[in-house]
Amino acid sequence: MNHPLTSRRLPVSAGLLLGVGAAGLAALAINIAGVDLLWVHSQLQWRTPVLIALAIGAHLLRRSSPSVSVAVLHLAAVGSCITDLMATGSWAMGWGPLAHVNDCLTLLNLCVISVSTGFALARIEPEARLLTKVALLAVASGIAGTALGRQPLPPLAWALFGSVIGFMALIWALELSRAVVRRGPAAFDWPARLDVILALWVFAAAATISVLVFEGIPHVPDETAYLFHAKYFAEGRLFLPVPPDVAAFELMHTLDDNGRWYSIFPPGWPAVLALGVRAGIPTLLNPLLAAATILLLFRILTRLYGRRVATLACTLLALSPEFLLMSAGLMSHPLAVVCTLVAAYAMLRAETSKPFDWAALGGLALGLLALTRLFEAALVVAAFAVYFLSQKPWQSRQRVLTVCVFYCVSLIGPVATLLYQQQLTGNAFADPITKYFDRHFYPGSNRLGFGPSIANLGWANDMLPGHSPLEAALHVQLNTQLVDTELFGWPFGSLVALLLFIAWRKRLWQRADLLFVCLIAFPIIGQAFYWYSGADFGARYWYQIVVPCVVLSARALTSDYAERYRLRRVAVLASVCGLLVFLPWRAATKYHNYRGVGDSVRRLAQTCDMRRGLVLVRGAAGANDSPKYASAAFLNEASLGGEPPVFAREVSADATARMRAAWPARPLWVIEVPDDPRGNARVIERPVNAPECMAAPVEVP
Repeated sequence: MNHPLTSRRLPVSAGLLLGVGAAGLAALAINIAGVDLLWVHSQLQWRTPVLIALAIGAHLLRRSSPSVSVAVLHLAAVGSCITDLMATGSWAMGWGPLAHVNDCLTLLNLCVISVSTGFALARIEPEARLLTKVALLAVASGIAGTALGRQPLPPLAWALFGSVIGFMALIWALELSRAVVRRGPAAFDWPARLDVILALWVFAAAATISVLVFEGIPHVPDETAYLFHAKYFAEGRLFLPVPPDVAAFELMHTLDDNGRWYSIFPPGWPAVLALGVRAGIPTLLNPLLAAATILLLFRILTRLYGRRVATLACTLLALSPEFLLMSAGLMSHPLAVVCTLVAAYAMLRAETSKPFDWAALGGLALGLLALTRLFEAALVVAAFAVYFLSQKPWQSRQRVLTVCVFYCVSLIGPVATLLYQQQLTGNAFADPITKYFDRHFYPGSNRLGFGPSIANLGWANDMLPGHSPLEAALHVQLNTQLVDTELFGWPFGSLVALLLFIAWRKRLWQRADLLFVCLIAFPIIGQAFYWYSGADFGARYWYQIVVPCVVLSARALTSDYAERYRLRRVAVLASVCGLLVFLPWRAATKYHNYRGVGDSVRRLAQTCDMRRGLVLVRGAAGANDSPKYASAAFLNEASLGGEPPVFAREVSADATARMRAAWPARPLWVIEVPDDPRGNARVIERPVNAPECMAAPVEVP
């Protein structure tokens, strides 16, 4: 018997709703196309009622039997409701203020989708145990997806609210499962060379995000310092001479040290990025590394678990918003993950052929990881050590020698780091990062461990004075929330599949699982001893756990029990929804013009002929990481020479005089960068013989 609301007696109502939804989508597309930005938050808020109209229209057209399209549309609508309730802005990490719930449109959307979900719940077979498990998963995901704050009430309210919304999403996931089961086991066949297809997709998607969202420029101070570092590496320099006025060129994470000017970061990633600088494609390096991640992971998992797990894990990773967004920037984390995967692949190949050759390659990969992120490398080395010991390598002389080669070659990284520091600072044990923090803040401010004298820097995102086990626990909870939200963008929480692996561990456990468990546990435990949580681009200090989380999630979703419910297909469809709903929203509300850095100066330089000019940025003499100066500084050549203009802060008349004396042949320009990064930079003063010019206008909605 058909349910009244799903009967075919209501085709007119259903057709009307579908028509309204389709018209809304068309109007939305036309509206967005009318402005220069691809994603605009003020327009995105209307996608929720449009998706709800489409979902309910499809619901009315179908009978009481489960439908893939109805379930997918409802999952997308629930996901869109969640984004309406979440915070926006550069430091947006989770749910927004409680006042978001009072928004009339948001409340109406939630009421409509909850009523529709109620009818779906009524159709589910009365399996009390299954619904109880769904409710427990929803509560666990709701708690994991809520970031703690300084006041207890909002997190408690959002944990409850998130559990209810997660329960609705899980109901539709269950409905999707029932619909997929009805379609039969042969509903979809994976392409033969899926790894190559996914790698090409990841490269194209990350490169597109780099252009459309990040505009091909650095936004985080770390990225600016990495690009600065790579530029002088590309010129064959270990450091630069100090500019005429240091304050006029000051960048966060760079140091003026005894007549040497350099980036404080380790040399591994800048050396790789320098290859992109020399080739003129620095922003394509991380998309290429993301594609390599897919290819490496597929081969590793095929060896360990077979093609089914490899296929699902790589598909989920390729659809991950967190993975794609990180792969579109200029941070060092994608290289660190590739180094880890190369080491793991070499370790596996060493078990079957040419053990010493493969062990040496794995050691080189770990060495590059140490040159890129030394502390992270130590944690990864420890994870590999536990895995090696679990294999009892001492029972075979060859295996002992292979492990020794693996670790001995990996020491190249730390040794090269010491040699680099010796050349840079004159002291092999003088870490530039420690030196920078000691000078700019106070001695011992940036160190591992707990204590009241650590990290009292006055940063707004520092939760408590000093660093303590309590603050470490808060960081763990914050990063867990970020992973739960951003890994897959699932409306029921990205950690649900990992929770299933934990619940089913006794029946699923294999020897290889220990490696991925250690690659999750060691970074989490190790990073707890560091005072900063690292919330740019998601849980970036936990980025090493992204691949292991995906692998163990795929292990659970491909188990025999999960196959009864076709959970791997449900997961892929949910990931597609997460990609289409979560990624554009996150790009629009957080990462477009991230940290207040825009491309206004680059557009102005393309319009105005400032070649060989000295260009002063007015109003950018404040903090070291001033977004106004960062919007111009990335355009500088490392040596501050040649045809391109030299961009500096307008600090003082004396500083300007020193720079004019250093570059007497460079005509002087003064520009102003707007407070709104979407605005246009403008010329305040120009050389006498220079024509008046301005950047091409960009519409600011």
